[in-house]
Amino acid sequence: MDQQVNSSNNLTSNNNETPLITWHSLPKNPETLPEIWELILMFQQAAGDICLLKEVAFIVREEMKADKQPEWLNSSEVIAMLRISKRTLQQYRNKKSIDFTKIGGRIYYNRRAVMRMMEHG
Repeated sequence: MDQQVNSSNNLTSNNNETPLITWHSLPKNPETLPEIWELILMFQQAAGDICLLKEVAFIVREEMKADKQPEWLNSSEVIAMLRISKRTLQQYRNKKSIDFTKIGGRIYYNRRAVMRMMEHG
């Protein structure tokens, strides 16, 4: 069968056009119905896979945004993120509970270490 149904429901022999599947274009032979149900199940599975891929893409995009953030934070950023006082941050440094480095009299904190502290409460 070299004829296909196009978007205007006219028959055409142009194989470059994508056929439009309508209720009327489905086979009338009951013997072909199991094949149609198999196709429907395949399309449903594909739709589920597409939804899963969208979720994975969202997660990857969010992680990429996080990777673009600076690796080091200053004290005020850490205080805001952890919702702690300056004194508590000083205690974390004294106990070596948080990674930090001192450069030119300023203290910087590793972003990943701060994120770990947020996760573990």
